[in-house]
Amino acid sequence: MSTLTERVLFSAEGCVSCKTLKKSLAARGWGFTELSLDTDEGMDKAVEYGVRGLPVAVLRYSDGAEVVLRGVHPIEDYE
Repeated sequence: MSTLTERVLFSAEGCVSCKTLKKSLAARGWGFTELSLDTDEGMDKAVEYGVRGLPVAVLRYSDGAEVVLRGVHPIEDYE
């Protein structure tokens, strides 16, 4: 069975939904790597993933699979 190995969250300073998602993930003790679109690195990765709106989360699994969640989803989807 594949297990979640990493969460990557694309966000930006003025994104209210991003702030809410970050708080919800932290409250559950779920770690994540944040890539801010306010930085060159974040923008480069956003282009790579085709990010057009926020928030966007990339879930990486032990079998190499990736799931991209665009927009707002129930918190359970980020498990």
